[in-house]
Amino acid sequence: MKSDFLYRFVRSMDEGETRYCRAQLQQDDRCVKRGYLALFDALASMAEYDAEAVVHCVADFPMASSLAVEKIRLYQTLLHNIKELHSKRRSANDPFQRLQEAQVLFDMGMNEEAVEVASKGLTQAVYMEDLWMEVGLRDLLRKVYKHMGKKQLTMTRTQNEYELVMAGKKLSKLLKYTQISDRMFDYVRNYRVTDSVAVQRGIEELMSAPEMKDSNQADSLPAQIKFFAIQQLYHLQKNDLATSNEMCKRQLGLWEQNPDRIKNDPLVYRSVLSNLIGKLTLLGKTDEALSYLNKLDAMKVLSRRDEALQFGYVELQFQLFYMNQGKLPEVLEREEKVLVGLKRYQKGMEESSVLVLLYNLGITHMICENTNAAIAYFERILHLGKLPVRLDLQGIARLLRLLLMFDKEDILDLKHFLRNSNAFFERKDRGHELETTVREWIAVHNATVGTMERRQSFGELATLLAPFVKSRILGAEEMYIWATARNRRMTLTQVLNEQLNASTTA
Repeated sequence: MKSDFLYRFVRSMDEGETRYCRAQLQQDDRCVKRGYLALFDALASMAEYDAEAVVHCVADFPMASSLAVEKIRLYQTLLHNIKELHSKRRSANDPFQRLQEAQVLFDMGMNEEAVEVASKGLTQAVYMEDLWMEVGLRDLLRKVYKHMGKKQLTMTRTQNEYELVMAGKKLSKLLKYTQISDRMFDYVRNYRVTDSVAVQRGIEELMSAPEMKDSNQADSLPAQIKFFAIQQLYHLQKNDLATSNEMCKRQLGLWEQNPDRIKNDPLVYRSVLSNLIGKLTLLGKTDEALSYLNKLDAMKVLSRRDEALQFGYVELQFQLFYMNQGKLPEVLEREEKVLVGLKRYQKGMEESSVLVLLYNLGITHMICENTNAAIAYFERILHLGKLPVRLDLQGIARLLRLLLMFDKEDILDLKHFLRNSNAFFERKDRGHELETTVREWIAVHNATVGTMERRQSFGELATLLAPFVKSRILGAEEMYIWATARNRRMTLTQVLNEQLNASTTA
């Protein structure tokens, strides 16, 4: 085990896990006397790993003479404590709990009791259509029945074996849907919308699978949920927001027809709900979006990680809800809450959520003419490095920063300025042409002199951007608003409101 593995393990705990582990160590005299508690407290308080501080904190304890071995033992103790805590957080009727309990009883030779406990878990697993747990519980029952060897159990054994095979077949098909879903998710996460022939070919290959012929191919509730999850991602990638929204509603409806599945996996349900809110907001269905948003905001959280994901989903949807109505002051009213949340939860959040929250604040400040604040948010994205998610957003943030800095300063050495703001998109990316267009315009605009000529140049940029806006290329609309405002000597907010009014009356 690497010397800093234990540190990373301790620092990954949420507040509840840290409190529980510390309490368990404190109650164990051996852990206190050997120095486990002192080492745990030291690691939990370190902002960065410090090997010398670790050695120093245990210098007066017995574990100091064999630190490497004792750290492994402490890790195993902490792992046991966390498993125990997670077990307490689960419902007593949870199929996973029943499976573990029944396995222990079987190992102890208490076969009748093992059958009783496993059967209770199986009833719940079948009701929830939790195929993983059903297969696990039926397989354990198979072994128990075989070990008991009672003739009166012959029919029960045979029926259980038959149901095990059927559940296994359904699980096999669910795994196929899971594979398609994960590959489709990667395409959308990495490219969102793209004109790349290779990407489009890969997506169409996924959709041509026999399992995607129609929803009747999905022979279980979890498979049906995956089917519509794939459909909503597919239509989202095609920029068909209306159809993607309908597929997302179908997916949510399947979740809500079995509430116990929501209790068992609230994070995935939360994600589906969040996706639907975003689509309804973009489609202008604000009343419907708000009802779902209030529903999401009211969901209970059970752990720090749950709380971090809840924060990301809720704040992101509030941002989109207000931004798409042009209610930018409302976005800024929640800014401090977002910043506090990012400071507290960022390590436990999805990278894509962090990126979008920062990007939306940058856009909001840009439209409100708070140029320095906008640049600061785009630079925060830049300083995160090139992340494997939302490449479109990362590239556009860099491009917007380039435009704002160019507009803000008198650039004497344009070549040096552009060289330090290297192009981000590859040719296959949908933002490549937009980026090329803007960078070429900057070069021409930089050579333009005279107030009227420069105003006309901004108008030319708006004309160049119009096709990208029509194609819904990320960032194009914000750049169009910026260029139009400079051309017409208006504020960006005035241009935005004009566009919102035009779309309402259209």
